[in-house]
Amino acid sequence: MTNFKKLLLVAGATTMFASPALAGPGSTTAASANATLKAQIVEPLTLTKKQDLDFGTLVKTPALTATAVTVQLDNSGALVGGCPTGLLCSGTTTEARFEAFGTLGQNLYVYTPVSAVMTNAAGDTLTFTPNARTAPLLLSASTGLNNFGVGGSIAVSSATKPGVYNGAMNVTVDYN
Repeated sequence: MTNFKKLLLVAGATTMFASPALAGPGSTTAASANATLKAQIVEPLTLTKKQDLDFGTLVKTPALTATAVTVQLDNSGALVGGCPTGLLCSGTTTEARFEAFGTLGQNLYVYTPVSAVMTNAAGDTLTFTPNARTAPLLLSASTGLNNFGVGGSIAVSSATKPGVYNGAMNVTVDYN
């Protein structure tokens, strides 16, 4: 092959690789855009139970019928609407109380089960329904803490067997 033919081949290859179809940055056909980069680093959450929920002592009276009445505690442990007709309520009522700790000023959600079973020594059961928490809670901007309560309700009727009913409720928190 002559030097002239070699020169033509090299010139043709150079032209092919410099064509606009294969243009790189800085060519007249290139386009660019910037993306914002973000990473949020948070501390792991901890959740500590501070207090158990207690409905106090509920005494069935002759006015209690087969139709169940609802005994409900709000998230601060107070009886909602007072003691229902057919029951005498005594003793101290308390909400379940928890302390969450995490990254300062972050929102967190509280998740409770739909229900939980409470059982007495004879095996009789009551269904506990926790109050739903729909709004996020805010961890303190200075301490990273939030103390919150969870109340709920049980249904009691004349057919409810006497006894001390116990159960457990799993509460979970997570960042928003």
